[in-house]
Amino acid sequence: MRARVFTGCLLAATLGIAGAALAQPGLSTKPNYDLIYKSDLIDDEARREVTFLHQSAVQALQAQDYAAAEKNLSDLLKIKSAPPASNFLMGLAKIGLEKWDEAQLFLETAVATEPKRPEPKTRLGITYAKLNNTDAARQQRAALAGLDVDCRQTCADAQWINEGLVLLDQALASEEAARRVSA
Repeated sequence: MRARVFTGCLLAATLGIAGAALAQPGLSTKPNYDLIYKSDLIDDEARREVTFLHQSAVQALQAQDYAAAEKNLSDLLKIKSAPPASNFLMGLAKIGLEKWDEAQLFLETAVATEPKRPEPKTRLGITYAKLNNTDAARQQRAALAGLDVDCRQTCADAQWINEGLVLLDQALASEEAARRVSA
């Protein structure tokens, strides 16, 4: 009987302490809606910044303002949630500025990140040709031709693949012609 009374008192005391803890400020078990709201605002702001930088970079590339595109993309690539295409766009900006070595790094990342996209392979192949790395340019052409075989002229990228093959063939032909003249 004493054990039951003791257990009852212990239970009452525990519930009383728990109730008191809930009544104390800062010890609530309810979700902190203010913190959630602030977190959502931060996420929205980050998304807006990514969108703004991406759109600004694309507009600069379209206007052939490669220095502005490089600046916007540099800022964009510092953000963790940057779109995967950012490396490709930076490669295009570097090509426009004729910074071929730097373009190579970004385009290699773009090809590794999105191996099924034909555009990064094409630009990387052209970059390799400009840097006199004909073997690597031919490898990109072969990879692009592999995409063409998989596509069978029916995929959404068929036109990009065909144009890429033509561009790479032209780049390789001009590079080989330049080497013959210099020899």
